[in-house]
Amino acid sequence: MFDGNLNYSIGLIIWLLFILICTISITKSRKNFWRISSYLNTVSLILVVISTANIIFYEIRSKDISELITKTNSSIVASPEETYPDIYYIVLDGFARQDVLKEIYNVDNSSFISSLEDLDFFVASQSTANYPQTYLSISSALNLQYLDDIALTMGKESTDRGPLQKILNDNQVYETLKKNGYSFVSFPYTWTGTANNQHTDIFMQNQIGFGEFGDLLLDLTPVSILLQKNLQSDQHRNKILHVFEKMGEVAKIKKPTFTYTHILAPHPPFVFLSDGSPTKIGGRMYGNDGSHYFELHPDKEEYRNLYAEQTSFIAQKTLKMVEEILTNSAEKPIIILQSDHGPGSMLEWEDEKTTNMKERFSILNAYYFPDTEKTSLYETITPVNSFRVIFNNIFDANFELLPDKNYFARWSTPYHHIDVTERVQ
Repeated sequence: MFDGNLNYSIGLIIWLLFILICTISITKSRKNFWRISSYLNTVSLILVVISTANIIFYEIRSKDISELITKTNSSIVASPEETYPDIYYIVLDGFARQDVLKEIYNVDNSSFISSLEDLDFFVASQSTANYPQTYLSISSALNLQYLDDIALTMGKESTDRGPLQKILNDNQVYETLKKNGYSFVSFPYTWTGTANNQHTDIFMQNQIGFGEFGDLLLDLTPVSILLQKNLQSDQHRNKILHVFEKMGEVAKIKKPTFTYTHILAPHPPFVFLSDGSPTKIGGRMYGNDGSHYFELHPDKEEYRNLYAEQTSFIAQKTLKMVEEILTNSAEKPIIILQSDHGPGSMLEWEDEKTTNMKERFSILNAYYFPDTEKTSLYETITPVNSFRVIFNNIFDANFELLPDKNYFARWSTPYHHIDVTERVQ
């Protein structure tokens, strides 16, 4: 396998040669290009028609999917006289449970857990993810249910994640909180699934960098090959640090807020050492994990070392962040620190038999409530029940807690859900 930098250098050379050949051909040619232009216009028109038809089909199907996923609404009647707490749903992507960090990564995370408990967090010491993929896990958590119905509708062989994006952005948590007077706060995304959410009322803009469009543009042009890893790495680091630095300011907003932020760390790409300094991995930035990551970086020991380094730094920043939230809050908030899934040093995306399920499904899951003793939190709670507990607690809703189950899904078939609860436990 070629070194990453060599691959990108070859790619840049091919791009430049292609541009040079096209330029020379056009310059030397004396022919009239009207026929080519006519042909290209016809092809373009056909592509527009096809794209329009696909959009219409997608919107119709997405509407059906959205109606399907919101059938479990519980009756929530909020009191207009009641003052509701700010809610923070902070996803630390790929953050492993304490025992897995110790067993597989030789990381002693006990001081971080103890510090959270000293702040009156309830840390679910045996918590697991419901799904191994972010789209599945977060869509399930924000809709307070398993994805059985959508999986049945889409079919086991479907590869289309579009409906998952739809129910992620238009979910039951947003609908419920919006109806009860909450304003939504969002940050510049570090995971693309959370980009451009239509429900955002307050956007904590990061003025440094190119923004979402600029990132995408760079990644689609030879510029990203020429710049290689450094610019993208700095952008990614900056976005993550921005969330940690600005989250405490949300508590100063004088109305009930719901903040959902998804931090793509300690999940790859690995951009932080334990002291916060940058890593020195070459090549362009990718958010791949498990067997997909090892196609580009085959050294599993390097993965474990870099994951351990990044986890240590993220834990430090997270602790400081929650301390600032609590200090700046006039009333005690609700805070969920939760991972969508565990790390992937032993994850084979297309082979559930050789995947280490305990590693992939064991997650950090910690809760801060104004009055934790009145909640129904327990050691093995999974994300599908998180907002059921919250809504029962603050709105006196009547959600029953669901059985805590674990379903593996291969990357190629996200709707083929395999029950691996016994293996995970």
